[in-house]
Amino acid sequence: MRPFAKTLAIDEAPTVRAARPIAPDSGAEDDDVVDVALDAAARLVSTGKHDEAIAMYRDIVERDHALRGMCECLIGLALFYGHRYESAIAYYKAAAAHGEDPATVNALIQQACEAIARARC
Repeated sequence: MRPFAKTLAIDEAPTVRAARPIAPDSGAEDDDVVDVALDAAARLVSTGKHDEAIAMYRDIVERDHALRGMCECLIGLALFYGHRYESAIAYYKAAAAHGEDPATVNALIQQACEAIARARC
């Protein structure tokens, strides 16, 4: 598991790649490509280009399936910041099913539920 230390603020998203495990049989070049893609996707989220970031996270999973849980969590964050809270929750749950820290995922789900409640007021 690669748990996030806490609920991530959008400006913290670029540091997520530091939590990424390096597969023992992966080449350094592939790792560099994935790291650059993770950073680029985080920048897209921070500039409001949520759909583009989501597409990049999906491409990352295609390149490195071991990152599925982390990328699903990051897709959830992109959806959250795009105010698509219900979809974010679905991705957070998928992230937990693929190895992300349950406590962190639960905190993110709680945050999305609170946002839904605020939006309905």
